[in-house]
Amino acid sequence: MRRLRRFFQQPNTNQVVKWRKTLTGLEASKILVTGGAGFIGSHLVDRLMKLGCEVTILDNLSQGRLKNVEQWLENKRFKFLEGDLKEPVDAMKGAR
Repeated sequence: MRRLRRFFQQPNTNQVVKWRKTLTGLEASKILVTGGAGFIGSHLVDRLMKLGCEVTILDNLSQGRLKNVEQWLENKRFKFLEGDLKEPVDAMKGAR
């Protein structure tokens, strides 16, 4: 239990450095985020947009909210597609 508590209290700096290295170099990337209008997805979209990525969201808005990403709707690097990943037509739209 102590190890678990210590793990959550003190982040592993090696993991943080690896995460930052992974995110650097994504500036010109095109990225599809499924569920991007949800709580976690919208925070990921915020980070990717701030890095300069072209972001496309495919979300059916069953649990997500468009207001979570409304600050990016006018940005030319952002595209929102309403659809379900389970539907082949919607999945192909997101892949383009």
